[in-house]
Parts: sequence; structure tokens; C-alpha cells
Amino acid sequence: METVGQLRKAVVFHLYYHELWEKIKPYLLNLQEVGAFDLYITTPVENKELFDSIKQSFSCAVNIYIYIVKNEGADLYPFFEVLDSLDLDQYDILYKIHTKRDVKQRRKINGINCGLHYWRECMLNDILGKTTVRNRLQDFIDDEKLGASGYFPYLISIPHSPDKYYGGTIFMVRAHLYKCLQHKYAVHDFVNTSGNRFSDFTYQCEALLGCCIAEQGYSYRKGSMLRNFILKLLSHRVTYPLYEFYVNKCILKI
Repeated sequence: METVGQLRKAVVFHLYYHELWEKIKPYLLNLQEVGAFDLYITTPVENKELFDSIKQSFSCAVNIYIYIVKNEGADLYPFFEVLDSLDLDQYDILYKIHTKRDVKQRRKINGINCGLHYWRECMLNDILGKTTVRNRLQDFIDDEKLGASGYFPYLISIPHSPDKYYGGTIFMVRAHLYKCLQHKYAVHDFVNTSGNRFSDFTYQCEALLGCCIAEQGYSYRKGSMLRNFILKLLSHRVTYPLYEFYVNKCILKI
């Protein structure tokens, strides 16, 4: 029977905020504890000192490839740039992560707070946490129809459709499900002419990454509805201190 260590894994990591590397590194080291993987890093600027430090952080079991790419479409165009270069038949699991910065203003997904560092940390911890990384991989072995896994509270449903996507686009997916997205989009598709922070196409692609899971007959990992209810209840302004306590002690275990 296949084990999590035998799963062939690739991580596509958009490193836009270089100062957040130290926040991301522990999660990737957790994955290294499981076994070998390939790490594809995209970033808009050269930083030899940082790149050398990254390469020195991992054992020889981790192959590291660095792409200098345009930062169109936030983390979306860089992801497609790498995706087009991969032979997805060589991988079982693909991780998509990026340096989601702290959100200072109060924001919610599905009525649940995603402000401060919680958006980034909760999503990363769910798939690459010290106590979760093996479990999330085992889920794909146990359920052959599981297509994608991420932080359940931020899994957004498309109305009148079985399709869903992960708000924040940090998740893991069966690699072969993204063959349908290869060689479809180029950098000019993501150029922003709308006057908004990102182009409309960028947001459409965020949903597309999730929608193609259900459209190919695969499912998203289910989470606890009770936990969702508690998080939504604690996400009100007056209960926010309790939200911080609950997330830190029960989810992030800080």
C-alpha cells in the first residue's frame, strides 16, 4: 500500500514578499520531514543572498527551481507560468502557496475573520502544519476521489453549482487535475486595465483553480461545520478577542 512518503510532491510557491520567507520556511521544513519534493519558487526580483539561504535550508532530497517572473495577476500568473513547464504525470500532489501578507483591515471570508496573519497562517497550517502535513497527504491515499484540500472555513461555494474554490488560493490538489489548465493562459491575460488592484481575469482564475476539481468529478476535503459555526460566531467585533484565543489554541496551537 502506498505511503505518504511515496507520494510524489511538488510545491509552487510565489515569493513576492521576501521578508515573509522566514514565516513560510517552517511549513516547508514540515513537508521535508515527510519525504522528498520539488520546490518551484516564483518571484519578480533577484535576491541572491535570500536564494542562497533558501537552498541551504533544505536537504538534498528537495530540488529547488527559481523563476524570475512578472508579478501580473498577483500569485496567479506566476502559478500558470510554472504549471506550463511541469510534466504533471511526474507528480501525485501539487501544493500552491504564496506569501499572503498580513491584512490590517478587518476582512471576512464566509463570514469568518481572515484579518492580521490568520489568513496566511490558518491556510498554511491546515495543509503543511507540523501535526497536519501527514494527515492531509493520507487523506488523498484513503479517498481516491478527493481532488483538493485546504482550510475548510475559507472554501467558497459557487451558487447553484457543485464548484468551490479556496479564498486566498493556498491549498493542495491532485496534480493531474490541472492538466486541463496547462498552456491556456499567458502574461498578457493578466494585465490589469480595470483600475482595480488586480484584473477581473485574476479573480476569475482564482475561482477556476477550484472549479475544475468538481467539474472533473472530484471532491473537496470536508471540514467541521461545528468549527465553522464557532469561528463565525467569534468573528464579530465584540467577540474578536475570543476568536484570537480560539484560533491560537485550537487551530494554530500557539
